[in-house]
Amino acid sequence: MLLNFKRNLSQSKSYKDHSENTNAIFIGEESGGTMEGSTSRHYAKLLLPNTKIRITIPLLKKSHHVNYEKGRGVIPDYDVIPKIEDILKGEDTELNFTLDLIASEN
Repeated sequence: MLLNFKRNLSQSKSYKDHSENTNAIFIGEESGGTMEGSTSRHYAKLLLPNTKIRITIPLLKKSHHVNYEKGRGVIPDYDVIPKIEDILKGEDTELNFTLDLIASEN
């Protein structure tokens, strides 16, 4: 599976489920979103009376039943980080690495 830092918690959860329950190989960058759990569903929205600052307070926390390293997303088996030159040229660094990896195993 290809992953990168742009992926959020829900996608990280899916990746983590695959990493623990299949023989999937992860290639790319550590996913965004930590595995501690989500607080993104229900909020109390408040306006502080003296300062007029608006704040949101999460009311729920969703936890995941997977093994994880605190403060980290899903760690890839092969760490592949695109260079700025590759991005500017429109090259898919992760896909190219994956195709090379497949070819080297055959």
